Amino acid sequence: AGLPLDARAFVCIYLLLHGGLKIAIVTGLLSGKRLAFPLGLLGLAIFVIYEVTEYFIHHHYGILMIAGFDVFIMMMVAREWREKLARD
Repeated sequence: AGLPLDARAFVCIYLLLHGGLKIAIVTGLLSGKRLAFPLGLLGLAIFVIYEVTEYFIHHHYGILMIAGFDVFIMMMVAREWREKLARD
């Protein structure tokens, strides 16, 4: 509530893109598309780089927690990718 209107709009767009990327990753993984793995990892890596940059600028631990969760998701996607490559 304390954010200016343009900051709230940015946060809404950011969260929609972030959630949309995760939904796209899950959809791609469930459909078995090989391209979903590297594109998902790339998209999450871009978000993590942005989040860490924002942390160093604003020093909000919430941003760091989101980045940590994204790194965890990246590890899970990479693990699933390795397993899929081993099966194929």
